[in-house]
Amino acid sequence: MGKPEKTSFNLMKKLKETCHGCTVGTLKTYARNLKRIAKMAGLDEVPANKGWLDGDKGKSLRAKIERLPFSISRHLFTSGSQGFRMYTDGERSAPWVISMNKASQKYSDHRSKQLKSPIEKSSWPKSGYKILGKAASTIKRKIAPLLKKEQYSKAEQYEIQKYILLLLLSHHSFRTEPATWLLKASETGNTLLRPRGSRRWVVTNRQHKTQRAMGTLKITLNASISKALSNYIPKIKKTAKHEYFLSTKTGQKLSQGAMSKLVIRATKLSVGTKIGVRLARVLKATANKDIIEAAHKLQQEMGHSAKTQRTYVRKD
Repeated sequence: MGKPEKTSFNLMKKLKETCHGCTVGTLKTYARNLKRIAKMAGLDEVPANKGWLDGDKGKSLRAKIERLPFSISRHLFTSGSQGFRMYTDGERSAPWVISMNKASQKYSDHRSKQLKSPIEKSSWPKSGYKILGKAASTIKRKIAPLLKKEQYSKAEQYEIQKYILLLLLSHHSFRTEPATWLLKASETGNTLLRPRGSRRWVVTNRQHKTQRAMGTLKITLNASISKALSNYIPKIKKTAKHEYFLSTKTGQKLSQGAMSKLVIRATKLSVGTKIGVRLARVLKATANKDIIEAAHKLQQEMGHSAKTQRTYVRKD
């Protein structure tokens, strides 16, 4: 490893200064990737100047990144491009941007073929998206006595939570937003609330991966998951140490990363197949491929977006 250069700056702070509108999650991703790129350059940490990303050093680094699978390289090129801007108060590096665009195009071309990735092939269940409903039912049978209790211990809540989470994902294809849901009203955070007089619970996602393009998303939950939540949430509110939907075994707030791992473990134990949050979303999209394709064809025929298309629909 090369001798590290002294860093006199806060990496997250410097990234934020030139990444306007970026979420904390995005900044953390850039920082994590820049540290990975620095290791590829033989450095122990991210340097305080742009020399390692510029000139011949930058060219050598990009060559190394290009040899990686494009599903990985596109993220590293994006972070490298943003890292260069961090050092130059927003000035872009043409070589990094070109490499980023090439990797993104390769990824888009591959995705357009709609082929299963090696991981998807190894984990793809014969029953498709229905596997999540089966996983939820399997766990429910195991924890049935706990559901009748008036109050849960932290360990009991954690076990019941597996069932609730898989039931949720068997009807709705969220990413890891459930780990961010507050069980109280908020003007800025993501919430899971039941409107007064309604039997259905409503999710309001203000902070999510596509918030800049999609804005705030409001999703009314399925009747069966709403019924389960109406029994579950009042009980966990009695003993919770926080005001969020998901908890750890010790009663602390569950992180998004921990939620992702929990889903994989729960599906592996219940149905013998590792189904992660992303694969669950792919399974649902695949199950609805005919609907998606029909909607896409109609959008092309009418020459407008899905949002505009809805404005053409008339109600009785």
